[in-house]
Amino acid sequence: MSMNNQTTGKNKPALSNEQKQKMKKYAVFTLMGVICAGCMWLIFAPSAEDKAKEAQTAGFNADIPLPKEEGLIGDKRDAYEQEQIKQKQAERMRSLEDFSAMLGGETAKPVDDLVLLDDDEPQTVKTSGGGTKSRPRSSIQNSAQAYHDINRTLGNFYETPRADPEKEKLQHELDELRERLDE
Repeated sequence: MSMNNQTTGKNKPALSNEQKQKMKKYAVFTLMGVICAGCMWLIFAPSAEDKAKEAQTAGFNADIPLPKEEGLIGDKRDAYEQEQIKQKQAERMRSLEDFSAMLGGETAKPVDDLVLLDDDEPQTVKTSGGGTKSRPRSSIQNSAQAYHDINRTLGNFYETPRADPEKEKLQHELDELRERLDE
């Protein structure tokens, strides 16, 4: 039996060193890919808790609330009607607040606000027992009162002015002076 450099005893060609190196590289890359895939599976594989949680919510969409439980409105018409009712109630409350502000008699509410900063000016507060007690006004309450005063002033800004006899008299005198000047 004669042996050639290129063949072995079973007529298979012998691999050169370059081919052997290529085969080793492919084997190493394949092994690295398998190891990487295994690590990724271990990192991102669902745990037993996740599987149990998934089994509990199987068939149910737990992310979207049910309309009856969360107060969602069934159709658009009901939603619009409810919004109109809310707007009417808000308008009534605003008109009542405006009316009470015009009368100047603000209703006595029990004040349980947290006093952050004490001022020198005391504030009289009606208690639930019918008595009154005095405590300093906070800067927050002063700011809120100033805000209400500014809003009241701005609300009156665009009203048509009442007839002022003094201005009418001055306007009449001005017209007379202009007529004399023209003459």
